[in-house]
Amino acid sequence: MRISAFLLVWVLAACGLLQSKPEAPSFERAIRAKTADQEQWSVLGETLRVYQSSGLEAAEDFLARQGQLEVREEILVQDLRREHWTEQALLRSYRNRYEASRDALSTLLLARLTEDPAARMRLLEEAKDRDAKLLQVRVEILANEPFRIGDETVLNRLLNLLEDEPGLAEGWRLLRELGPRYGYPGLACTAAELEPWCPSEDPTAARLDQVRTCLAAGRARVALERLDLFGLESREAQLMRASALAEMGRAPEAWELLRGMQEATPGDPMLSFNLGLLARDYLSEPERARIEFERFLQLVTQARAQGQSVPELRVLQAKTWLRQQEDIDQAPVDEDADAEA
Repeated sequence: MRISAFLLVWVLAACGLLQSKPEAPSFERAIRAKTADQEQWSVLGETLRVYQSSGLEAAEDFLARQGQLEVREEILVQDLRREHWTEQALLRSYRNRYEASRDALSTLLLARLTEDPAARMRLLEEAKDRDAKLLQVRVEILANEPFRIGDETVLNRLLNLLEDEPGLAEGWRLLRELGPRYGYPGLACTAAELEPWCPSEDPTAARLDQVRTCLAAGRARVALERLDLFGLESREAQLMRASALAEMGRAPEAWELLRGMQEATPGDPMLSFNLGLLARDYLSEPERARIEFERFLQLVTQARAQGQSVPELRVLQAKTWLRQQEDIDQAPVDEDADAEA
């Protein structure tokens, strides 16, 4: 029996074998929506400035003078209070507020403090029922949905929400997390380009994060272009530049860059670690790698003696590779195989 092309396409789609790749909403629409919300983001930025200079009470007073707080301002206040209030006092305050009003916002705020996943989701659904237009609730619900391999329902729901509400910063930030989890790291790159949302915020951290996200997504060339565009020259930026160069097949340039950094700061353990990785994985020079990993372990001992922290994972990785390389070096030579060769 012959199957028509139309029917075959329908069958494949129904079986999930023919699906279009999820795409982020129009970046231009997101930028326009972001610009339209700049007044609110400016208030949030000024609140943080007041908090950093004068403390929590001054920040709360500043917001009180602005009139009724919007949802983002309420969330910011809650997050700032987390830094100063005890967990019990914080939970008691927001539970009392919830019991007194039972409105969508108070329900959302209590849900953000609720540890039990089932109880938190019940509160979020309650908040959604009370006000379906409270978009931050819908983002929180998606963030708390369980991840299921092969099921992109949550990701698609988030993309549809952003399509309808392109200025929803909370949704874009969740996309940063969900995109790579579902196998679409490029979505995280798009979301990272929208940071920072606050116009008064120093963009340096967001720009570094954008480069980091591009590297994680396998977009080394874009990462390198961003480093040049933004003029980023910090230690972290240079480490990411070396990583991008190596991924692009320019490992010798990456080596020279890291060696120059090492000469300037010879006591930095992570420079030796990165040089070791570069020699092992990109230059195929195990002896160079051995030297750098051994130097890294020596510098770790010195750094820790001075109270500096070094990631334990990196220490374990260096020790493992050195042990593996030692086993290779000590392996007996198969003389018969050499003779046949």
